[in-house]
Amino acid sequence: KQWYQRRVAITAGKSDLEGNDNLATNSSAPTNLKDLSLDTETSIATSLTINLEDQTKLYGIYKIIIYGKTTSTSVAGFTAFAKVDESDVNADITAHSVSPNIVISTDELQCGTESTGTDSFTFTCKADTPARKIILKHAGTASLAEVVIAGKIWSDYPCSAGYSSASGNHTQDSTGCTECAAGTHTHERSQTTCKTCSTASLPVFYTSTLAEKKASTCKLCPKPKKTTDTKDGCDVCAAGNYLKYEEAVSCTDAGCDETCKLATYETNKCYKTIACTPCVKGEFRGASDPNDKCTACPTGQVATSTGSTKCTPCPAGEYKTTADVACSKCPAGKFQDEAEKDSCKDCPDGQVQTALGQTSCEICPAGKYQDSKSEECKVCPTGKYQDLTTGTTACKDPQTGYFVKKDSNDLPTSQEKCPKGQQPSADKMSCEQCLKGQYKGESDTVCLDCEKGYFANAAGSETCTACEAGKYQDTKGQESCKNCEAGKIQSGTGAETCEDCPVGKYAAGEGNTQCLPCDKGHYQDLKAQGSCKKCEEGKAVQETGATSCEICAAGTFAAGTGNDVCTPCEQGTSQPDVGKGTCIDCVAGQYQDETKQTTCKKCPAGRYSTGSKSTTCEACEAGTFQSAEGSTSCEECEVGEFQAQPGQSSCDTCKNGNYSTAKKSTTCQACLKGNKVDSLTKGTSCTACDSGFYQDEDHKTTCKPCTAPLVTKIEGQSACVACDPGYKYATSSTCVICAAGTYNFKDDTVDECRQCEFNHKAPSDGLSKCELCPTDMHADEGQTTCENCSGRNPEQIEKEMANVKEEQREKCKADLGAGCMGQTIETKFGKFELDFMLVSDDPVKQKCPYDGSDTTNMGTFKCELKPDTEKETHVTYELKCKNSEDSTKINDIAESNKTAEQKSKDLEEISSKEPEDSTLGDVEGVTKVVESITEEETKITDEVNQNLVKSMSNLVKGDFSEGTSDSKEAVKILDSMMKDMIKVTKNLESPNKIFKSENVATINIQKSSGSSEDNNPVKGGVLALNIPSKGNLTDTTITDARSETIAPPLMLQTSSASQEDTSKVDMVVMVITEPSFMPDNKTIPPPLPDPELPRERQVDQVWKLVKELEEKQPNKEENPPPFVNSPILEVEVNNSASIPDFEIRIMMKPIIPIVSFALNFDGSLISCYRQKHWFLMGN
Repeated sequence: KQWYQRRVAITAGKSDLEGNDNLATNSSAPTNLKDLSLDTETSIATSLTINLEDQTKLYGIYKIIIYGKTTSTSVAGFTAFAKVDESDVNADITAHSVSPNIVISTDELQCGTESTGTDSFTFTCKADTPARKIILKHAGTASLAEVVIAGKIWSDYPCSAGYSSASGNHTQDSTGCTECAAGTHTHERSQTTCKTCSTASLPVFYTSTLAEKKASTCKLCPKPKKTTDTKDGCDVCAAGNYLKYEEAVSCTDAGCDETCKLATYETNKCYKTIACTPCVKGEFRGASDPNDKCTACPTGQVATSTGSTKCTPCPAGEYKTTADVACSKCPAGKFQDEAEKDSCKDCPDGQVQTALGQTSCEICPAGKYQDSKSEECKVCPTGKYQDLTTGTTACKDPQTGYFVKKDSNDLPTSQEKCPKGQQPSADKMSCEQCLKGQYKGESDTVCLDCEKGYFANAAGSETCTACEAGKYQDTKGQESCKNCEAGKIQSGTGAETCEDCPVGKYAAGEGNTQCLPCDKGHYQDLKAQGSCKKCEEGKAVQETGATSCEICAAGTFAAGTGNDVCTPCEQGTSQPDVGKGTCIDCVAGQYQDETKQTTCKKCPAGRYSTGSKSTTCEACEAGTFQSAEGSTSCEECEVGEFQAQPGQSSCDTCKNGNYSTAKKSTTCQACLKGNKVDSLTKGTSCTACDSGFYQDEDHKTTCKPCTAPLVTKIEGQSACVACDPGYKYATSSTCVICAAGTYNFKDDTVDECRQCEFNHKAPSDGLSKCELCPTDMHADEGQTTCENCSGRNPEQIEKEMANVKEEQREKCKADLGAGCMGQTIETKFGKFELDFMLVSDDPVKQKCPYDGSDTTNMGTFKCELKPDTEKETHVTYELKCKNSEDSTKINDIAESNKTAEQKSKDLEEISSKEPEDSTLGDVEGVTKVVESITEEETKITDEVNQNLVKSMSNLVKGDFSEGTSDSKEAVKILDSMMKDMIKVTKNLESPNKIFKSENVATINIQKSSGSSEDNNPVKGGVLALNIPSKGNLTDTTITDARSETIAPPLMLQTSSASQEDTSKVDMVVMVITEPSFMPDNKTIPPPLPDPELPRERQVDQVWKLVKELEEKQPNKEENPPPFVNSPILEVEVNNSASIPDFEIRIMMKPIIPIVSFALNFDGSLISCYRQKHWFLMGN
């Protein structure tokens, strides 16, 4: 809804409404309310009626404002009424029910109570009140200055007749309802559309004015007119059109509706269809012609479109008859050169017209002709032409050798001669190339065949080509020549045939120009051949062009075919016959060391051959022999025999003390330790010592018995041993198992089983140690099981376990988790007796049992919890002791009056125990024993020295062993021990003999003593020490370095390097294999040369490696190399002016690979390496 306001009346000169009359929100509010003609001062006694315009139908009254003359004038006592007694308004409201808010039950609606204001008063009426009058009543007399009536748009009020809207009512904007358009009408209110006057079948009604639009019927056009396009009037049809209508039957007939009745032009006649229709083609209507028909065009004229207003003449090239509607074009073959005609003319001879509607005919051009009055000029047929342009009826044939040529328009207008190599085609429309094998020259009119001996290999040839050498042609008209067959040739050109090759020659393949002589090893005895024959097996020929082959002589052969020479039989073969293709291999037992032989030789005695084709006979290997010639094998030496040399015809018998147990022996074996030789077997066997016996020497015929508590339980032993852990001595060959509750560890001094200590058990037989009872359990001595502890604290344990021994109670207390039980700890240093200890107690120290009053060496013991446990305890200890029970025994040996042999033997027996049981006191004791022997003896026997070497070797494996607790201390004693051993070795009865054990070896080299000169290892001036790669010195040998083919790990020069100086020196060599003595254990091995290379290449490679090592370490003093190019790591020289002897200590690294070469000991490489210290040379 939209506000509006309107001043109904205003007193001149007054402006009381300024600021109060802005009740409208739309500037387009209606302003056509009727003004009240109030005087300057209007007095009202009882009432004042204000008549309103019809606009109150559109706008409902909302407010009535009255103003007094002045601000002091009172306007109290007014009452305002809206009157709605107009019948038409009331009828509209009643008919259309436009709003439920409109009150229509009374004539007068009170808009407000009595006014009480002084100068103005506002009455508010009920919204949408459609009053036509406003009545102001007053109880007394009052003066009014003006009255203002205000309201809102009434959107639901119906449209009037002649109007319509989308809803049939007024809209909310100011435009309201829309007036009906021309040609439409409505005589009813509240319409959504207006009715159309005319229909498509009856366009004769119209409306123009509002009055006509409000009428119930439309206006009718008079005959013969119809409604205009704008539907607001009537009009006649335009020129070119006529009014077309259909007259219906009498309006009284059934089906004649009211509209038809309104449209009658004559009595009782109805025209159903009325429209302006265009004249059809061929007819016209002018502006002055009758409105209801069209006229046909006369002959020669035409109306070409519908709705024509006039006719036009037919142009030249066209015609029209009376019956035609339009002009027609002249057909093909005719023309018309005049306008407005009813027919066309024929074209004359030689001329044509192919198009329609033409004004003339055309002359046939060159290349075409016309006959039989054809409608168009025809192109000359294939193979003909026409060069005239005057129009003809026929075409021409081309001359011989010519073809028809077309112009740019593709018309045959001329003829032309074919070029060389071509002739006219069959249809004479082009030239085609001569076929292969044909030609055509300048003067020729057709293609001709090539003669024999000639050819043409391309189409369109102008001439033929002569056949080249090696080819021929015996037929005319060919496109190629034939190759001469194999065995035939042709040296000339243009030939019709080929020639045969003579014997001894051939022509391989085809197309040959000459015959070739047969190669060596080939021949040919026939003519006209394409190849030569190979000489048969056993034959050969060296000349070329041969017609036959020669037979091979005896001692030669020709394998396969095609041989040019006979080959001599190679070594290992022979051939007694002639003409053979192979040689015969020498059979087993024969050989042949010459070529071209007819027979083979027999193998001599001591030799044999097993296979065929032997060039030599193999020597019988050592351990075998052969006494006959021509043998294929050797015989083995029998048991008790041997043969050390190869190629022998007999075997030797083993000497006493040696034996051989198998055939094919190369040496007689010595009967080794643990065995004895049976003299009755004549050296055929070596028998193992029985159990209970042993033999610790080689070459013996009897065995020694074992003494308690040592045994040998199996045969063939070199020493007696203690019983295994868990067993005790029974006889010299048997041990018995310890019973449950007892034990025995391996001990060569005890022959009884011991009872288990307190709180230990041995649940089964044969145990080497007893098991500690589990936590909260105890046991008496010699028990097989453990019993549960009683009591939950030490006091309860003392009370409840009073019947058991104290040691058992102490364990139960310790198992409570507070400490360790009293116990005995046995070590290699002796037994330590411990009392009960708590975990919280300080460590307990005890003297070492065998160190006497020395308090510097002590054992420290502590009770601690076991790792990763909360309750279990154990005793940990650290022993800084020196002597063991064996140390005391060894010292007793040193202080005894026994002979050197007895001392060394006793010492070897004691030191042969397990290496880990050795102590530092053992080392010192051994040193004292060696010193006592050197002080008492001037000459040391081999047996004494061997025992001392073994004893020292055992110590090396034990106390000297790298990583043991005493190794560092033991090494400090090494000097005195080594010096004593050197004294012993210097005083040996047998010089130049090596004494060896697993870790220690010694040798006394004497220049004037030892074995015979031939077997003396120092005879050559350089002694070779052949140390095994594994470091076990028991397999070490010494030899004369001259007899070695491979450089040994260590060589000692015992004489001058000069050949003129033959002086020699005495020396003692002592070898010890133990890494603890090395000054540096991180040394890296050097790179080695490739051993597969020749010696010269290896030498070059060695020097290259040495040079690279030197270049990598330019400053060796500040940054010494981490690797060596020699096995020598350190050399220490000890000399004294007071004594003639001096000492050289050489620290070597056996684990480093030492470069070695397979070479004869000629000194050239040694002297070369001497400069770089690759080998130790000198004393």
